[in-house]
Formats: sequence, structure tokens, C-alpha cells
Amino acid sequence: MFDCLAQATSVLSDNVSTPVQPLRQPKRRINPLQLEKQFRGRNWSRFESLNHTSPATLARLREAALLLGIQVERLDDGSLLLLDLSLGESLSLAGRFGSELAVSGHFAGSGHHR
Repeated sequence: MFDCLAQATSVLSDNVSTPVQPLRQPKRRINPLQLEKQFRGRNWSRFESLNHTSPATLARLREAALLLGIQVERLDDGSLLLLDLSLGESLSLAGRFGSELAVSGHFAGSGHHR
């Protein structure tokens, strides 16, 4: 336990200039056309935080979707992708969480909606 503290202290006491590493990787922007290609023939809705201020809302959405038996994937940009859900389920979740989250979706054969 103390070995970690000793190493951290010795690094701090050295006067060597090292670049500061970011805590998180930069978030990559997700293009809806990429999602349409990757999940061709499947229904999906994507929920993303508005200005990255709603992580708790994304967590609540994830729990609600899992309770409904909907497959959930977290994308590289932090947004949630809900797969194989019905239009009704998507509209219901968008109605519940859409005021705090941006919603986009694709339903097989219907094109892209935002």
C-alpha cells in the first residue's frame, strides 16, 4: 500500500518535465450513416447527452432499457445505442428522456429520423 505512495511522491519530487496525459480519450464523433451501415436491417435509437451534462440521465435510460429487455451498447462518444426496439418503445423512451438527451434513430426500411 505504501509503495504506491512512495512512487507517486518520488515522481512529484523529480523536476523532470513530463507531458500531462488527459484522463479521458477525446470523444470521437459518431456519424449516423456509420451506424446505419453497421446495423443494417436493425432498428436502433441513439441517445446522447446534451453538452455532456446528463450522465445520470444516460444511466437511468440504460437501466430502463435493460429492464425492458432492450440490447444497449455504449458508443465511443459516450452515447447509448439501443438495438432491436420497436418504434413504440423508442417513442416512449424519447418522451421520457428526450428533454435531457438528444435522440436519433433508424427503423429498418424507414430511413433516418432526428
